Amino acid sequence: MKKYFRVSKHLVWLALMTDMQYRLNFVFSFLATASWLVAEILFINFLIADYKSIAGWNAYEISLLLGTNQIWVGGFFYLIIWPSLATFAEYVKTGMVDKILTYPIKTRFYISVFKTNWTSLAILLNGIILMMYCFVKLGFYPNLHQVLLYFFFMTVSGWIIYCIQFIATTLVFWVTNAGAYLYITNTIDRLSRFPYEIYTKGVFFILFTFVIPIALISNVPTRALLGLFDLKFALYSILVALVLTILSDIIWRLGIKRYESASS
Repeated sequence: MKKYFRVSKHLVWLALMTDMQYRLNFVFSFLATASWLVAEILFINFLIADYKSIAGWNAYEISLLLGTNQIWVGGFFYLIIWPSLATFAEYVKTGMVDKILTYPIKTRFYISVFKTNWTSLAILLNGIILMMYCFVKLGFYPNLHQVLLYFFFMTVSGWIIYCIQFIATTLVFWVTNAGAYLYITNTIDRLSRFPYEIYTKGVFFILFTFVIPIALISNVPTRALLGLFDLKFALYSILVALVLTILSDIIWRLGIKRYESASS
């Protein structure tokens, strides 16, 4: 475990040093990323302009969902997972995976963390600031139990997102030129920002809960934070995380067996 921590620390630090070589570009990229929050808030306000709530959630409660989304997107997914797996997909196409397979470390771990996009931290800050603002406006502050549940299910949601993206990326071993499915988590990102009540109608409930767990990602941790903890969905999110862990490992092993190196 210490070895993996040291490797991660080195890779993250190396990425930061690389970004700092072009500081002005880094600053402008950071500011541009931070401006996304304004667009998201305007979008939500536009949706509820003629209504007091959506699925029983007011503007500030929906903004808490958005804040949760921004935290896992900026603090986890677009920070490390997306840049790493997207780069790996390109390596599979060009046959550059050969060298990575020789590294004295688990290949799956390395390809999941070897790239870092530091400008995505602006998204993380967006989420934190937005949530603090919403709590002030709502006049509500969670207790320690709610905060602990929130971070636990944020971790579960983050792992679900990672496994989905990892499975999508691993498919390049079979379909090297199909890049569209690599953006599946971008769709989940957009649709997970709303109360899951809007997805509980017939086929949409099955699709967005059991097939693609969009309804679970931001909703379960946010509801725990608001004291609206739903045990059924919480347990199901844990089950989904376990199933995706097993499935992603199976697909990864099959993909590695199928991989044809640049020298073959």
